[in-house]
Amino acid sequence: MNNAHLQERLQYAKEQLQIGNYGRVERAANELIDSSDPEFVKDGLLYKGMSLSFQGNTSESIQYFNQAIETDPNFEFAYFYRLDNLFRMGQIDEARADAEKLLSLDDQNVLYYEKLAAIDMEKRDFVSAEVICDKVLSIEPDNIPFISLRADIRTKQKKYALAIEDYLTLQATEDFELLEPTGIYIATGFAYLNLEDYANARIHLEKAKDLNPNHPLALAYLGYSLTHLDEVDNGVELINDSIDIAPNISYTYLLLAKVAIVLNEMEDAKECIELAQEHNQEGHLSEEIDALLNALE
Repeated sequence: MNNAHLQERLQYAKEQLQIGNYGRVERAANELIDSSDPEFVKDGLLYKGMSLSFQGNTSESIQYFNQAIETDPNFEFAYFYRLDNLFRMGQIDEARADAEKLLSLDDQNVLYYEKLAAIDMEKRDFVSAEVICDKVLSIEPDNIPFISLRADIRTKQKKYALAIEDYLTLQATEDFELLEPTGIYIATGFAYLNLEDYANARIHLEKAKDLNPNHPLALAYLGYSLTHLDEVDNGVELINDSIDIAPNISYTYLLLAKVAIVLNEMEDAKECIELAQEHNQEGHLSEEIDALLNALE
């Protein structure tokens, strides 16, 4: 086959893939695979793998991506799509190796960093994920998704002051209203709460409540901040409103327990802690629950 025909079949495979006509994609890909030209062979293997992947044949698609990489060990597209399929199959370490290979081939490609960060978040390796965010933001300082991701990572690592810097950066962007502002205000307020800066927490949580008056976390966090600003009754009322709206949020009961302990209402605190334990399905709050139980003894 001449190159003009093979180029036409490659373009045809691309077009058919875009509209989801996978049978035609695979027929065109087979022609490319059967050619003797390595450049078209690797593209045929790639499109055969992509077609299978998009149809849910994950393990079979990986075999074609493997063959494409054997044909060209630096074939970025093949690594990229193999990575996605390995990740989908739960082969996290193998997927990470592909992401690292992609970055060795192009260390300025933000999409590759995005894949690596997603893998590290899945592994709960927040230290590595934060490093990745720092690298991306050194390339693209205004990359909103990575500013947002770094803010959340810093919150998970209890780096609240640094998280606030990122959240305030998000709030200052021109397109802030398109970025789920309620959630960002809540996250900012939560970070201030953990720094015991209740006045600033209140400012951001009131903004969240203005945008969504029934958001349970906005109500709970705002209520807790008010209990530290000499508005205990109003604060407790908001926390209880939050529980009425979303009775399965374990952390809300912890907040109410903390308030009860400060007020020396130990029986109420114990009841709230028990409810927090009951709703602590994933166990993320076990350490905080144990600390409060120790405070009651």
